[in-house]
Amino acid sequence: MFDEYLKREDVIHFISEIKTNDCYHLKDMRQFSSYSFYMSKELSLYIFYDALYKFHLIIKDMRYFSSYLIQLDRLYKKIDSFDELERGISKLICKIVSNQLHIHDDKKIEEQRKIIKVVYHNYIEEGYFIHGFQPIYTKYILDNGFVPEVYENYYLRFIQLNKILKKYGVNLLNKNFSSNKVSFTDDFVLACYYSFYAPNYFYQFIKQCSFFHTKTNDNAYLLNRYSVIERNLKIFMKYHLFSKADSEFVLELVRDQWKLIHQKNGLALLMVKRRKILQNEIVNLDDYLFDDKNIYEVVDRIMNSKHNNILSTEVIHPNSFEILLLDFGILEKEKKEKKAFFNQYSFLNTYGSASILLIIGSMLITLGVLISILMMMGE
Repeated sequence: MFDEYLKREDVIHFISEIKTNDCYHLKDMRQFSSYSFYMSKELSLYIFYDALYKFHLIIKDMRYFSSYLIQLDRLYKKIDSFDELERGISKLICKIVSNQLHIHDDKKIEEQRKIIKVVYHNYIEEGYFIHGFQPIYTKYILDNGFVPEVYENYYLRFIQLNKILKKYGVNLLNKNFSSNKVSFTDDFVLACYYSFYAPNYFYQFIKQCSFFHTKTNDNAYLLNRYSVIERNLKIFMKYHLFSKADSEFVLELVRDQWKLIHQKNGLALLMVKRRKILQNEIVNLDDYLFDDKNIYEVVDRIMNSKHNNILSTEVIHPNSFEILLLDFGILEKEKKEKKAFFNQYSFLNTYGSASILLIIGSMLITLGVLISILMMMGE
C-alpha cells in the first residue's frame, strides 16, 4: 500500500527537509506557469509524492527504495528546474526497471522495448485516474461510494451569490452548479493541487475578490487566514457598492464555506483505475514502442501523458477505488518554529557542546592566570 511509504523514517525526514530547507524548492517553475495556483514550495513536495507514487506503481520492489531515495535527494539538490527534476525522476525509474530486467545495454532496441512494456503495463494499463477532493468527505465517500457532486455543499446559496454578483456587473463564479460532472486527471501533482484548492470555484472567487483586482496573497488560503480573505471581500464589495444585505449574505456564505473546507487539513485523492473511467484515453503501446526518441524520453512521455480534464458522471462503488490521504504542503509556522529553536541554541549550534566546554575551560584558566599575576603585583 502507498501509505506504508509515508510511515518510513527516511521518507518523513525527506518531507521535513522539503518543508524547511530552501534548496529543495527554490527552483525554476516556468513550465508550470499555466496554472495560477502553482507555488514552488507545494510543487516541491507534490513532485516528491509523485516520485513515491511512480515507484509504487512501477518498481514495487522495496529492495531498490533506499537507493532510489538517495538518488532523489541528489536530484533535488543538483537540479534547479522543476521540469528537469521530473525528467530526472523518469530517468531514475527507467534505470531501476532496466536493473530489474537484468538489462546491461539499454541502447539496444529490443531491450528498450522490454523496459517500455513494463512501464506501460504498470503505469498505464494498471494505472489510475485521480480526483482530488477535500479530506472532510473521506468518510462519506468510503461509506457511500463516490457519487459525483453528492456531498455536503452550499450550491443553492452559491447560485444566489451568482445572481447578486451579476446585479453589480461582476462575474467571478466559473461553475455550473446544475452539472454533475467531475474532473479526473492522470497528473498526480495536479491532483494534489486540485485537492488542496477544492472547491476550485470557491478558491478562484476569493482570490479575485480584491480591491482593483490586485492579486490576493495565496498564503492567506494556504495558512487558513480567514481575516485576510474577509478584509479583501469587504473592500471589494465596498468598491462595487454592494448593499448591506448583499454584503452580509456574501460574508456569511464565504465564512460557512471556509469553515466547512478547513475542518481537516491535508490532501485526499480518489484513485480509480484508468479503464474504469475511460478506456479510450489510454494511449496505444505501439505509440511508445516505435517512438524514435531515446529510452529516457519515451519513459518520461509515458509517465507524463497529462490527461488533465477527464469528465465523468459515473457512480463508483467503494470496492472500485482507493483513497490516498497526504500532508497538504508547507506551513510557514513549521519553518519559523524550527528557526526559532536553532536561534535559541545558536551558540551551541555553532561551536558544539564539546567546544563550549573547552572555551569555558580556557576562560577559567585565563582568569586564574590574571588573578595570580595581580596577586604577585600586590606583593
